[in-house]
Amino acid sequence: MITKLYDRLLEKAEAAKALGEQTGSSEHQFKGEILLQVDKEMPFSVVRTVMYTAGQAQFGKFKFVVYKIE
Repeated sequence: MITKLYDRLLEKAEAAKALGEQTGSSEHQFKGEILLQVDKEMPFSVVRTVMYTAGQAQFGKFKFVVYKIE
């Protein structure tokens, strides 16, 4: 686990939950989604560690950002 990342993501999760409760709107409810932008040179072991850390901080739904170079 990456401790600094975990702390920051947990902070963001709690803030998002508070915002959702304040608005009362299902649109603003915390969904645990996170976008990951990863370079193809990044070792999978690093990606796996980041994903594990995010999951521990209540972000369990992953989407990957992909750029296509033309």
